[in-house]
Amino acid sequence: MSIPISRYHEQQIVNSFNLFIDTEQPTSGNTGDDVNLHLEGHSVEARDGEVIRLSLSSFTMANNLYQIDDTNNRIRVRTTGTNPNPSVGTSASTSSDAILRLNIGNYGVLYSIVKNFAEQLQVILIAQAAASGATVTFTHTVKPSSADTLSEGNRLMKMVFTASTNHNLNSLVLQCEKSSESYQILGGKRIDTTSATAQSFNVTKTGGTTFTVEGYFPMQRMTDPYVYVRTDAGSNNLESVILSGNSNSSDVVNSNIVAKVFRDVEFISYNASIENEYFVNLQQRRLSSLRLFLTDSKGRRLGRLSGATGTAAGRQTTPGTFDSTEQSTLGNLFFTAVLKIDVVKVRDANYLQTTPPTPMLPARIAQSPYTWQDYGLPKH
Repeated sequence: MSIPISRYHEQQIVNSFNLFIDTEQPTSGNTGDDVNLHLEGHSVEARDGEVIRLSLSSFTMANNLYQIDDTNNRIRVRTTGTNPNPSVGTSASTSSDAILRLNIGNYGVLYSIVKNFAEQLQVILIAQAAASGATVTFTHTVKPSSADTLSEGNRLMKMVFTASTNHNLNSLVLQCEKSSESYQILGGKRIDTTSATAQSFNVTKTGGTTFTVEGYFPMQRMTDPYVYVRTDAGSNNLESVILSGNSNSSDVVNSNIVAKVFRDVEFISYNASIENEYFVNLQQRRLSSLRLFLTDSKGRRLGRLSGATGTAAGRQTTPGTFDSTEQSTLGNLFFTAVLKIDVVKVRDANYLQTTPPTPMLPARIAQSPYTWQDYGLPKH
């Protein structure tokens, strides 16, 4: 959809008021991060030559989200092996395809992320080595070390796994797939193909006892520093198509983003420093209801994959499954905000100034005998 008006000659606010919003204890059908606001008898209407403008004045919510969550914690692990002494009826070749999940949570130092990655990968290596007929234990060393800080060093990941004896494994493939941003956390390459051999990291096998895994790029502790406030009302804003989660390209499409808010340590908050810093001009002339919802930069619910439950962060007894799915309804995932609603005159409406010509009578009454009442009979 193109923008019908590219330049406003003059703008004059003819009506303005604030809408104070609190999504705690949402009503049926709403959640703390996705709410429909019904204005009931307080609907806003714009006349000819006017538009309705929404601008975010302030926004606050507690940062009850994690740096590492279900959107950036998954790594696919593929291994192959050869059992030198297969039992009767079993194959000498073995393979596995598993999804490794970093523990969700906040990490103060990069060392903790690498350590968690190494410990989980070591479990998979031991299991696959056992499937290949080898009873081994692994030891590992990792970098960055516990002494490294975010402000020092190169922040490059390195893990060295050493088996106690020959592990019988032929290959180790680690893939950070496109659907997860784990490649950003670990400094690897994003895998956009379905290849079973494409590597996100530099993986080296030394002899039959050692695997070395090295990242290509600096590590980071989180992938999305902003929360995006969106609305279902059509507006004239634009966005890169990747922000809608469709594809990674340079195309620009119509946007439903009202504003983006920075995630600080304890709170996610925003207070406008200038008037109309974040605003949308609606393409409708009557506003009777408004949906506001929160997403990450890919258009996903906060901390969740598409189609996931209403919980973004919390306890997981089983990796990938929350013990409670009600953070956005009965928990602490909600926000407060102030929306400024303006009715703005952007141009003078043009109306027809002269009296239109009188329309001609239709033919059925413009000629005899129908020009007299009752077919020519006297009126009285």
